[in-house]
Amino acid sequence: MPLVVWSGGADSTLLLHRVARQSYGDDNWPVRVISVDHSNITNSKAQIKARKKILKVFHGMNYYLEPSTMTIKDTSRWGGGGYGFAQAPIWIYAAVTYAKKKDDVYMGYITTDGVWPYWHTIETAFQSMAKILDKDLTLHVPLKNVEKVEVIERLQKISKEYKLPKKKRLESLVLFCCKGKAGLQKGCTCDSCNRHREALLILKHRKKRNKKGKK
Repeated sequence: MPLVVWSGGADSTLLLHRVARQSYGDDNWPVRVISVDHSNITNSKAQIKARKKILKVFHGMNYYLEPSTMTIKDTSRWGGGGYGFAQAPIWIYAAVTYAKKKDDVYMGYITTDGVWPYWHTIETAFQSMAKILDKDLTLHVPLKNVEKVEVIERLQKISKEYKLPKKKRLESLVLFCCKGKAGLQKGCTCDSCNRHREALLILKHRKKRNKKGKK
């Protein structure tokens, strides 16, 4: 069965839609989803609020999800400052402990994420923990060759396909600032805002170029 590790951000939301569409989640066979509330995830509180809104949008698309949030209060065992590799052990821990005896676990890492130099270590930790818990789990990372600009573009297309109103458009709901605020923050130079801003600029130029090409 599919289990999607979902933060509520752009990458994992695109992944969740892909898995939900492929498995046709319904009320008898919902797509299981695990999220995490943890202090090392810098925008965790904003993500929790956004996830509630996104779940309503998915329900309106007739996708049935079985969401669950794992709250980890003891931060003494985790290192790092809430970015890149520092978050990976948190997601792995949540996924493996929440997974059933035999699950396909999906994670939304994309090509520009900072996990790839350590991916062998991450994957080994995942399988080792699964073995300790006597679980037969398979880890999938289907967006590993996808750039951020493609993620935003695909979310825009999904919103357009379902004719979502402005306040419910997925590409707007999934934007987070590393300082813990929802939405793209004007003048902010954090990694999250910079990456989203760059992606939106590229898409804007593409649209202009396409319009000129049609004339």
